Amino acid sequence: MKKHFLTLAVFLVIIGFSSCSLFRKEISFNVNDTVNTKIPATLNINVPFNIPIPPVSTSATEEFENKHTAPDLLEKVALTDLTITITSPSDQTFAFLNEIYIYIQKSDGSDERLIASATNISSTSKTISLTCTEENLVPYLQESSYKLRLKVKAKQILTHDVYVSINLKFRVTAQLIK
Repeated sequence: MKKHFLTLAVFLVIIGFSSCSLFRKEISFNVNDTVNTKIPATLNINVPFNIPIPPVSTSATEEFENKHTAPDLLEKVALTDLTITITSPSDQTFAFLNEIYIYIQKSDGSDERLIASATNISSTSKTISLTCTEENLVPYLQESSYKLRLKVKAKQILTHDVYVSINLKFRVTAQLIK
């Protein structure tokens, strides 16, 4: 009798734990943001310089509503892809660039974290993909905007401004609104 009671108790505990996860519904989806900025002409080579970017209004808020979730229900946000494309001048490539680092900050400029980078750039293309870090970026997408900062190091003197489009793809996991 004790053996059956113990088996039943273990079974009920297992059912209890698994039923909690049955009621906790999660959803995963992508949020894509794009920001345009310029890399200013530079007279220095191999000297890092910072390029602050005004706040980026994220499309996450709209996606949360569409997916029946909310900022306070976010569990994980990972940057899965970050590409930079030169939009002007039309004949410019990334051959002038040696390194690039992209940092994210909360809209008030606090809590800065490195989110992507590329070093020893040898691309003669108009588009480069950066290596993303594995940071959990929940606090940044819980707000309606965030800031980015670029840190670049040129290997050639850049005599003109280069305009770029930064495309970010976040993978979001969140609980559904009950």
